[in-house]
Amino acid sequence: QRLRAIFDGTFELIGLLDAEGMLLEINRTALLAVAATSDEVIGRSFWTTPWWTYSPTALQLQIQQAIVRAATGELVRLETNPVLADGTNIWIDLTITPIRDATRKVVMLIAEGHDLNQQKQTENSLRVSETRYRTLVASAPVGIFQTDVAAFTSYPTHIRRSQSKIADNVG
Repeated sequence: QRLRAIFDGTFELIGLLDAEGMLLEINRTALLAVAATSDEVIGRSFWTTPWWTYSPTALQLQIQQAIVRAATGELVRLETNPVLADGTNIWIDLTITPIRDATRKVVMLIAEGHDLNQQKQTENSLRVSETRYRTLVASAPVGIFQTDVAAFTSYPTHIRRSQSKIADNVG
């Protein structure tokens, strides 16, 4: 019961699979992500469960191939972008870890998904901000520079090139 509390109490999406990829156990966080019950997903091939079935077939094939690789003993990690039943796209850092018995045979797999949505949103915001900055600097009618606390001054690259051309023409 204590292990079940830990299993269900984590923010990670966690499933236990057999070596062929059949889902044996799933935690509450993963079930909530797709509004499913354990009865709806336990006993199914992992790539046919609601985390993947609303996505393009290529993603389901990628998950199936990752399971085959993990079943050979390889730890597999990939970023996926499945579509959920409500049409929402989510970003998941998926790790499939092989579990071996005493004879080193892979007998189970742990599928662990870490939600990357916040990270992807932050990366996108940074990209938008950088594009906005570059556009501002490139189209500014005046020189722009930055000085740090040590009085080191830096200029955007295109301004340095312009200054070098001016110096070449003057000199």
